[in-house]
Amino acid sequence: MYQGCRKVLTFLIVILLVVNSAAGVNRIAGLYTDDPGLDSKFPLEQLKEEAEDLLKETDIVVQTRSDELADPGFISSFIVYPNGLAHAMLGFYHVQMARYATDLLETMLSRVKGAGEYTHASSKYPEDDELHACGCSSAGYLNCTMDCIRNAGVPIENLLMGATVLRDSVPKMQKIWAVSELAMGGRDQKIQANLDRADELMRRVADKTLTLEDPVHL
Repeated sequence: MYQGCRKVLTFLIVILLVVNSAAGVNRIAGLYTDDPGLDSKFPLEQLKEEAEDLLKETDIVVQTRSDELADPGFISSFIVYPNGLAHAMLGFYHVQMARYATDLLETMLSRVKGAGEYTHASSKYPEDDELHACGCSSAGYLNCTMDCIRNAGVPIENLLMGATVLRDSVPKMQKIWAVSELAMGGRDQKIQANLDRADELMRRVADKTLTLEDPVHL
């Protein structure tokens, strides 16, 4: 009985840590946005550390929860969505670091890392969830991935693959989230800008003025 109570107590403590960490990364990201830059009072490294801690804590929840706690709502609330949030914040971190990189290669690598983290974040949400396509401060986790790819100088083929996934997700999302705070903030226009860019590149590949292996230029 003692072991059982101890396990439950440990589990509850970890749940509280996940909740606090999720709130913490949102708070730090908001404070950094209000005071950006390398001299910010809320350094990016702090956000990175908090996001990495949140990832570790969601892993501990997976390891310590009992089989009885398999409710989809519980799993989404305390494992899947916090994990997605952590990846999104790491994506934000890499995008910001790209702005302050001292050479082109470092900039490209940071943006590629950002694309990877935003892709992870989008995978944690259903396709019809606004956060899947449209969750971050610019336009969405998938759209943030597209932004990173566009600015990283990767091959056109990578951008077109991302555009295909984004294009498929948008109609599903809009059935539920046609009207929302993100929509009123220019969500759809930002998504369309990336899709238009992909269409333009597809036309240029088709008329052989570019190839799929050519890098994406701004």
